[in-house]
Amino acid sequence: MGFSQMLKDLRNSAGLQQKQLAEKLGVTQATINGYESGKREPRIEMLIKIAALFNVTIDFLIDAHTEKPSDRAQDLLKKIDSLSEQNFETAAQVITALSNDPRQLYREFMLSRQIAETPADYKTDKQK
Repeated sequence: MGFSQMLKDLRNSAGLQQKQLAEKLGVTQATINGYESGKREPRIEMLIKIAALFNVTIDFLIDAHTEKPSDRAQDLLKKIDSLSEQNFETAAQVITALSNDPRQLYREFMLSRQIAETPADYKTDKQK
Protein backbone atom coordinates (compact mmCIF):
# COMPACT_ATOMS: atom_id res chain seq x y z
CA MET A 1 0.00 0.00 0.00
CA GLY A 2 1.38 3.39 -0.93
CA PHE A 3 1.05 6.80 0.65
CA SER A 4 -2.14 7.67 -1.26
CA GLN A 5 -4.05 4.64 0.05
CA MET A 6 -2.57 5.04 3.53
CA LEU A 7 -3.76 8.66 3.72
CA LYS A 8 -7.22 7.68 2.54
CA ASP A 9 -7.42 4.85 5.08
CA LEU A 10 -6.28 7.10 7.94
CA ARG A 11 -8.73 9.82 6.94
CA ASN A 12 -11.61 7.35 6.72
CA SER A 13 -10.74 5.70 10.02
CA ALA A 14 -10.78 9.15 11.65
CA GLY A 15 -14.22 9.79 10.14
CA LEU A 16 -13.04 12.81 8.15
CA GLN A 17 -14.13 14.00 4.73
CA GLN A 18 -11.46 15.28 2.37
CA LYS A 19 -12.61 18.85 2.97
CA GLN A 20 -12.33 18.44 6.76
CA LEU A 21 -8.83 17.00 6.48
CA ALA A 22 -7.84 19.81 4.13
CA GLU A 23 -9.01 22.40 6.68
CA LYS A 24 -7.04 20.73 9.48
CA LEU A 25 -3.90 20.72 7.34
CA GLY A 26 -4.37 24.19 5.86
CA VAL A 27 -4.64 23.05 2.25
CA THR A 28 -7.42 22.73 -0.32
CA GLN A 29 -9.64 19.74 -0.85
CA ALA A 30 -8.08 19.42 -4.33
CA THR A 31 -4.68 18.94 -2.70
CA ILE A 32 -6.00 16.11 -0.52
CA ASN A 33 -7.71 14.59 -3.55
CA GLY A 34 -4.39 14.77 -5.41
CA TYR A 35 -2.57 13.04 -2.57
CA GLU A 36 -5.17 10.28 -2.34
CA SER A 37 -5.33 9.72 -6.10
CA GLY A 38 -1.54 9.57 -6.34
CA LYS A 39 -1.36 12.58 -8.66
CA ARG A 40 0.46 14.70 -6.06
CA GLU A 41 3.19 13.97 -3.52
CA PRO A 42 3.36 15.98 -0.29
CA ARG A 43 6.48 17.85 0.77
CA ILE A 44 8.24 16.80 3.96
CA GLU A 45 6.59 19.64 5.92
CA MET A 46 3.17 18.29 4.96
CA LEU A 47 4.18 14.73 5.82
CA ILE A 48 5.13 15.98 9.27
CA LYS A 49 1.72 17.65 9.69
CA ILE A 50 -0.15 14.56 8.50
CA ALA A 51 1.87 12.24 10.75
CA ALA A 52 1.24 14.49 13.76
CA LEU A 53 -2.47 14.77 13.02
CA PHE A 54 -2.96 11.00 12.84
CA ASN A 55 -0.40 10.22 15.55
CA VAL A 56 1.72 8.02 13.29
CA THR A 57 5.31 8.21 12.08
CA ILE A 58 6.34 9.47 8.68
CA ASP A 59 7.75 5.99 8.08
CA PHE A 60 4.30 4.59 8.63
CA LEU A 61 2.81 7.03 6.11
CA ILE A 62 5.23 6.14 3.35
CA ASP A 63 5.86 2.47 4.16
CA ALA A 64 2.81 0.29 4.71
CA HIS A 65 4.94 -2.48 6.21
CA THR A 66 5.05 -0.58 9.49
CA GLU A 67 2.18 -1.29 11.86
CA LYS A 68 -0.01 1.53 13.11
CA PRO A 69 -0.13 1.87 16.91
CA SER A 70 -3.23 0.24 18.39
CA ASP A 71 -6.15 2.40 19.50
CA ARG A 72 -5.20 1.67 23.12
CA ALA A 73 -1.65 2.84 22.51
CA GLN A 74 -2.85 5.98 20.73
CA ASP A 75 -5.22 6.80 23.60
CA LEU A 76 -2.39 6.32 26.09
CA LEU A 77 -0.06 8.53 24.06
CA LYS A 78 -2.66 11.31 24.03
CA LYS A 79 -2.98 11.08 27.81
CA ILE A 80 0.79 11.13 28.25
CA ASP A 81 1.10 14.18 26.00
CA SER A 82 -1.32 16.10 28.23
CA LEU A 83 0.63 15.47 31.46
CA SER A 84 2.53 18.15 33.31
CA GLU A 85 6.32 17.87 33.14
CA GLN A 86 6.50 16.40 36.66
CA ASN A 87 3.75 13.86 36.00
CA PHE A 88 5.34 13.00 32.65
CA GLU A 89 8.60 12.17 34.42
CA THR A 90 6.74 10.04 36.97
CA ALA A 91 4.88 8.21 34.20
CA ALA A 92 8.16 7.62 32.35
CA GLN A 93 9.70 6.13 35.49
CA VAL A 94 6.71 3.85 36.04
CA ILE A 95 6.74 2.67 32.42
CA THR A 96 10.48 2.05 32.60
CA ALA A 97 10.08 0.15 35.85
CA LEU A 98 7.25 -1.95 34.43
CA SER A 99 9.37 -2.91 31.44
CA ASN A 100 12.17 -4.09 33.76
CA ASP A 101 12.38 -7.05 36.11
CA PRO A 102 9.13 -7.28 38.11
CA ARG A 103 11.04 -8.35 41.23
CA GLN A 104 13.07 -5.15 41.09
CA LEU A 105 9.86 -3.16 40.66
CA TYR A 106 8.43 -4.83 43.77
CA ARG A 107 11.58 -4.08 45.79
CA GLU A 108 11.54 -0.43 44.71
CA PHE A 109 7.84 -0.14 45.53
CA MET A 110 8.29 -1.64 49.00
CA LEU A 111 11.28 0.59 49.68
CA SER A 112 9.32 3.69 48.61
CA ARG A 113 6.41 2.69 50.88
CA GLN A 114 8.78 2.15 53.77
CA ILE A 115 10.38 5.56 53.27
CA ALA A 116 7.01 7.28 52.83
CA GLU A 117 5.56 5.69 55.96
CA THR A 118 8.55 6.39 58.19
CA PRO A 119 8.17 9.73 60.00
CA ALA A 120 11.25 11.94 60.06
CA ASP A 121 11.39 11.95 63.86
CA TYR A 122 10.88 8.16 64.17
CA LYS A 123 13.64 6.48 66.18
CA THR A 124 14.39 2.82 66.11
CA ASP A 125 15.08 0.84 69.28
CA LYS A 126 18.82 1.11 68.58
CA GLN A 127 18.62 4.91 68.39
CA LYS A 128 16.77 5.35 71.72
